[in-house]
Amino acid sequence: MSKSIDKTKARMLSTGLFAVSAIAFFLAWVPALYCDWAMSQDPTTLPQFSAALCKSQPAMDSTLAWLAFSVALIGAVIVRTLSGAKKPPPPAPTRIARPTHRTAPTFHDVAAPVGSSAKDPVVAIDIDEELDLGPPVDLGAVRSEVEEDPDSLMAFVQARVVRSESEPDALVEHESTLDGFYCPPGMARSPILYVDLSYEESQNALDDDQRVDNPEHPFKSVERALLAAQKLCLKPDQRVQVRLMPGVYQTALQIPDRVVLVNHRMPAEGNKRQREAWLADQSDIDHPERVTILAPANSDATITFLPGRLQGLFGCQIVGREGVAQLGIRAAGCMALVLLHCAVEGFSQGGIEITDCGEDLPGRQTTMMGCRLSANTSAKGGGALHVLRSALRLEDCVFESNTAPIGGAILARNLKSPLLLQGCTLSRNRALTRQLPEGPLLQLKLAEWKQSKGLGGAVALVSSLLKVIDSRFEGNDASVGGGAVVALASRVVLQSGDQEAFVENRALAGGAILAIGWADAQSVIKSHGANFKGCLAKHFGGAIALIGLSAAQFEEGDFEANRCTDPESVGAAIFCHKGASLQGRTLTLQNNRAQGNGGAIGAINASIRLTEGCILQRNSAELGEGGAIYCVTSRDTDVEQLVSAADFSLPFTLSLADVTIQYNRAHGLGAGLRAGNSDAYSTFSLDVELEKPETIWNNRSALPDGRDVHDVWITWAGNPRVTSREKLPVKMLLS
Repeated sequence: MSKSIDKTKARMLSTGLFAVSAIAFFLAWVPALYCDWAMSQDPTTLPQFSAALCKSQPAMDSTLAWLAFSVALIGAVIVRTLSGAKKPPPPAPTRIARPTHRTAPTFHDVAAPVGSSAKDPVVAIDIDEELDLGPPVDLGAVRSEVEEDPDSLMAFVQARVVRSESEPDALVEHESTLDGFYCPPGMARSPILYVDLSYEESQNALDDDQRVDNPEHPFKSVERALLAAQKLCLKPDQRVQVRLMPGVYQTALQIPDRVVLVNHRMPAEGNKRQREAWLADQSDIDHPERVTILAPANSDATITFLPGRLQGLFGCQIVGREGVAQLGIRAAGCMALVLLHCAVEGFSQGGIEITDCGEDLPGRQTTMMGCRLSANTSAKGGGALHVLRSALRLEDCVFESNTAPIGGAILARNLKSPLLLQGCTLSRNRALTRQLPEGPLLQLKLAEWKQSKGLGGAVALVSSLLKVIDSRFEGNDASVGGGAVVALASRVVLQSGDQEAFVENRALAGGAILAIGWADAQSVIKSHGANFKGCLAKHFGGAIALIGLSAAQFEEGDFEANRCTDPESVGAAIFCHKGASLQGRTLTLQNNRAQGNGGAIGAINASIRLTEGCILQRNSAELGEGGAIYCVTSRDTDVEQLVSAADFSLPFTLSLADVTIQYNRAHGLGAGLRAGNSDAYSTFSLDVELEKPETIWNNRSALPDGRDVHDVWITWAGNPRVTSREKLPVKMLLS
């Protein structure tokens, strides 16, 4: 047999020989073993065939068995060897080019740009395209060392941070220690200036060469150290650390370009939770590792970052004076600003104000990681953080008990790139105002919403983009709308795991989220896996309220125990109004309760599309109609103007496919589904399509003749069109 034998045929031949050897072994040895056993037994107890078998072949020659087995086995091995079955060596691995940046994915493939032209046709602000949330942020890559911008601190931070295999949460920052304490990555070899208030022999002479890289000759004041750092930075591309020993620094600071301020006792090791605990444990101002910066009463801001390419603040506590109108941190024109494990609290003019900072480029964004912002207020908006025309990332930050008329914690306006909230917690923030809208909110004109205050208990977006990843909004409230988030002509993407993302947030409208869009500036919300529990609204949208040219697309989320409390309220979980659109896939809405109409979902002059296994169960409209869904049209001048101004396309749509509606209750008509209109005349047309009405069952109305109205009740211009007795596949245009 030649070595050049066809490999496929050789393998087939060897496999056959292996099979022959196995059969030979079975035919020869098994009968022999059986006869050996039979000879040791009582012949009268054995079956008749045993005697015949063992008599014809009393010993079943074992030599023949071995011979057949051995020949077949050896032949198979020889054929296998000569066929060259050895696997070829794997090809040399191809070197994959590393992506050139590590940044949050943009929204260009998620939503249209804010402020799209009114001439673009709008089909009931529909968003039928698939959810595209972009890759997870932590899968992004960083620039190579050759391609890194040498002036970008964030490029160094991101490039040096790796995950420990033994402890995934541990941040191991190579070459980022100094005397056992934290040192910003990439700055260990930069000049270091020390400041120590308690050192009696501190020298402030600027010509003292010993002041650099020598903790034995620290500065007595931060201001003098910053002046020295500014002189050192006259050298091109020079960067300087100013390291502060623990203590209370009563001063207002201006931090120049290429200078970072570092708490000298900030630990170099520890995972994310340990670093957060280190910061939280410093509640006592005399904590031995705490650096406190407290501005004089005559200063309008504690820290000001001057325009520059690289600046940072690490491990410091910035505290406001009680009863003094001050801002915590002001930054303008900073291209790569980093705040790491800092606390900002107690300021009456806002915690942090960021204007024209960062760019939508790798390593050029303003970044806040592991920071705590609490008990700040602002009369302008954004109690903790006001961001204007900037690029900002927030990771593992805590916003707590901040207050403002709009954006209790964060106000973002006209951002350059999506604002990223990853792993953040926003709790007990409030958007308060005494100027409540006059009259029922349902009758408020679209134009009037632009002037409203009391919006966005935690976050307010104005013509901006927001991406939320694994963050939690709990116990936030707004005087008017958006207990957690308000999106005004903005785009929001929510991406969450199994945890509850929005819990017990409150407002008059949109207990968790309020989105409002206009003809020339639409709003879009896209969500994957976000859960809403225990949120409350007085008038409409216990969890979500969509008004005007706004749309929402929810996938794989739960809405549970959300409420609307007013007898005239609509939509205990979700409410759509004035041209809004809702699309839901694989959603569960249960145990939601409205005192008025729409125990789970309410829509007036809006569109609803639910598909792919949505479940609506055990919801209730205590005093109204539509225990699960209430979808009607009515006369509305705002909608008439949208139709003419924005090429708004009618009809509105109610489409249910593969949806289960069961065990819901209503006081009035349609305990499962109430649709059409409530007027004696025609209103805006409504296209109704119920693919499987048989899945709408076992719902209960309190009306005496509930047999007709338990599950489905669709009327138009005063005439019943579909009742519970006629649950056939429904496809009709009501006009």
